[in-house]
Amino acid sequence: MAIKKLDYSQRSLAFISLALGFLVIWTAVLAGVLVSQTLKEEGIAKQTNGLFIIHEDIGKISFALGRELVSTVNLLLSQGSKERESKKDLHDVTWKITDNVLRNVQERSTDYVVVSVSQLLDQVQVKLKKFRSTLTSESNPYELVKFYQSVSSMLLNQCFTLDNKNKLPVPSLSYTLFIQGMSQRFGELGLGIIYMKSDLPFNKTEYLALRAGSTQLLSMSFHFLPRARAKWVELHQQEPSVYQVMELVAEDIFVGGQLRGRKELSKAYLDSVTEELAMLLLTKEVLNTTLVSTIERLTQSTRNTLAFHMSICVVAVVAVILCLIISICAFFRYVGQSEVNFIKFRNTSNAGCTETRDRVQIISDYDVFKPQGHL
Repeated sequence: MAIKKLDYSQRSLAFISLALGFLVIWTAVLAGVLVSQTLKEEGIAKQTNGLFIIHEDIGKISFALGRELVSTVNLLLSQGSKERESKKDLHDVTWKITDNVLRNVQERSTDYVVVSVSQLLDQVQVKLKKFRSTLTSESNPYELVKFYQSVSSMLLNQCFTLDNKNKLPVPSLSYTLFIQGMSQRFGELGLGIIYMKSDLPFNKTEYLALRAGSTQLLSMSFHFLPRARAKWVELHQQEPSVYQVMELVAEDIFVGGQLRGRKELSKAYLDSVTEELAMLLLTKEVLNTTLVSTIERLTQSTRNTLAFHMSICVVAVVAVILCLIISICAFFRYVGQSEVNFIKFRNTSNAGCTETRDRVQIISDYDVFKPQGHL
């Protein structure tokens, strides 16, 4: 009876150990799945960071091109040798700034730069060099605006291609929308300078479309980035005359050009253009800072999650190993105990058989010495 109870307790212990072993194994499998998913998320975070760096570089190039557009249009429409000479010096500086931006972007680490982006930057440099060599005082300012808008479109198409190809989170798309809105705003400012400083035929539909499009795109880019929106609104509140002059020119273009050619308004518009460039630059920097902090938080959160899941996985693996060791030890103990019990049982059985034979022999001998009843 005691042997049966011992066997039952050992079997129960083995069953419990096996059940715990399976439970821990499933925990380890689940932890492995979580680690795999977290590694995938970490890869996406790194990819997002690399893509944002590309977007940031394209934003720098787009701003440099827009500033060059405004400066070149202003130079072409300058009147008088003194004004042209002063604008020429500023224009040369603007060209150098654009070239330096392109050079710095290409000289940076190429770990995140895809081949298509590198080829695109080479094409931009070639186009700029060729176009600049053809510029004269007789060049058409509308063609100039069209050229810089086409170059900006090339850069923007690359941004949208990267966004759609990688299917990354919203921040990169917001930055792309801001770059597109900024580029259209530069086109609007270039056309506004042509309107105020020349008597060339003016296409008001194109101007109003650029103005409405840039306003809408900038507003959409701020939808997920309230900090950048607040900065943009704050800058315009600090300089309310900029918005007023821009609106006045836009209304005049819409109604037919009654204020066109007035020197006071032309000067005020050029000053507003300068302020608008500064506002775009400051807002872009705030946008950069906001997106960098967002991506850093995403990366840090992914790393923390990965560390937590890895710790669970390690603990689960160690628990699996311990359960296997305990189960194996219990199995061998059970086998050894069974052998001992079997040997004890056999010895007991043998002893019982010997005693029985002795008793039989004694009884037989007694029968031999029993008195006989007959003679």
